[in-house]
Amino acid sequence: MNASLLEIDGAQGEGGGQILRSALALSISTGRPFRIRNIRANRSKPGLLRQHATCVAAAAEVANARIAGGDPGSTELLFEPGSAREASTAASTLIEHSFAVGSAGGTGLVLQSILPALLALPAGPRLRVRVTGGTHNLAAPPFEFLEQSYLPAVHAMCAPRGEALRLRLERAGFYPAGGGEIVCDLPADYRLASATSAAPFQLHERGELREFRVRIRYAHLPESIASREASAVKRTLRYMRPEIPLSRNTIDCADSPGPGNAITIAVVSEHVTEVFSGFGQRGVRAERVVSQLCAQVAEYLQSDVPVGEYLADQLILPLVLGPGGSFTTGPLSSHTRTNIDVIRRFVDRSIECEPLETAAGGTPTRVRVTIGS
Repeated sequence: MNASLLEIDGAQGEGGGQILRSALALSISTGRPFRIRNIRANRSKPGLLRQHATCVAAAAEVANARIAGGDPGSTELLFEPGSAREASTAASTLIEHSFAVGSAGGTGLVLQSILPALLALPAGPRLRVRVTGGTHNLAAPPFEFLEQSYLPAVHAMCAPRGEALRLRLERAGFYPAGGGEIVCDLPADYRLASATSAAPFQLHERGELREFRVRIRYAHLPESIASREASAVKRTLRYMRPEIPLSRNTIDCADSPGPGNAITIAVVSEHVTEVFSGFGQRGVRAERVVSQLCAQVAEYLQSDVPVGEYLADQLILPLVLGPGGSFTTGPLSSHTRTNIDVIRRFVDRSIECEPLETAAGGTPTRVRVTIGS
């Protein structure tokens, strides 16, 4: 056991579930136990929802931890990590972890609760993590964000960089039915690089804008909805940037347990891919959904920063546990600032957030994580 019990107030900052998720990953990585009170105190339904309870269960299994208070509805949790079983297992072995949210709660959030910690463990076996629940809903990153934006950035922080993390969507799961499934495979000995074994991660420019990659998923709904969305996306993106290639893929997710509709637009640039998402809702016209989604894309393109708000929030933890480095994003959200505060409680790392002046206006932020002196 490393150091004394760390006390965390879950009502600090934005007071949401990211405080818990980051604390779990950091506790596994550092071996430091923690107690968190007032979990999700600033949300309309405080305490652990099913997806948060699944994050706790997943972290406990990975870390062989002792927990108290990890049930749905709990507002307090004690987490005492043991020794991670993967660290002493032969590289030829495949270790599988399976976790079920039991609702439409975000499968990606569960994965992000343990993936940075798994990547920070000593070199070891092949790992497979399977999570069932929601893959496309309003309150969590969709599969496409994890696949095309988050994981490629994490891959750039890992060593060796040959065989990458693999993420696949076995089945889409929409709100409220859930029932989707994602599977993440980690190659043997695939771990975050250290500050002594790799150059710091750097992401300050997008580079050339290469493609708009659109996916429209629908389940148990008229195909005409997806067709109208496809036409509206093409029309809007062509108006915004007629010179940029556009690919579209419409997918009938007939094996999904319940109805749903999700649109993702990947803005593919030379050095980074950012993914934006919109979701069909009862009583909201398809064209309205597309309009709101494309407004997010337009705002990102106008900002000229490579890292969007949600990716910025997710990059800091693997940077702290890995090689360190820096990236440029927009003004930091309350969510990201709270995440940084939690990280600082667990590790002695320099995390600097420097506002930048630009000729075009706006206030980009450079986030720098320094490992060691």
